[in-house]
Amino acid sequence: VAGTVALGVLNLVGVATLASLLGDPGARYVLAAQGLGWVAGLLPALGAYAVSFFAIPSFRWFWNQRRNADIQARNKARAAASRLVARGGRWLQEASQD
Repeated sequence: VAGTVALGVLNLVGVATLASLLGDPGARYVLAAQGLGWVAGLLPALGAYAVSFFAIPSFRWFWNQRRNADIQARNKARAAASRLVARGGRWLQEASQD
C-alpha cells in the first residue's frame, strides 16, 4: 500500500512539475525544437490520470463502506429473526397450525 501511495504522490508531483515547466513559453519552444512538442498535449491526460489514481479508489472505498453497513444491518435482522424462530413460542405454534 505504501508503495502505491508513493507512486501516486510521485505522479502528482511530476504532473505539477511538468505543468510548472510548461508554463514558461520558452520551455514549450525548446520542446518543439527538439521534436517533443507533443509532450505539452499530454498534460491534461496526465493530470486526469494523476487525480483519478486516488479519486477512483477513494470513491470505491466509501461506496463499499456503505454497502457493508447495509449488509451488516441485514445480517443483524436475520440473526434476530433466527433467534425468534429458534426460541419458538405459542405464536409460532399457532401460526404453524394454520
